[in-house]
Amino acid sequence: VTKPLIEIAKAVIQTEADSILML
Repeated sequence: VTKPLIEIAKAVIQTEADSILML
C-alpha cells in the first residue's frame, strides 16, 4: 500500500536530482 507513495517520492527525488545536475 505504501509502495505508490515510495514510487512518487522516488520520482520527485529523481526529478530534483536531474534539475540539480542540469544546473
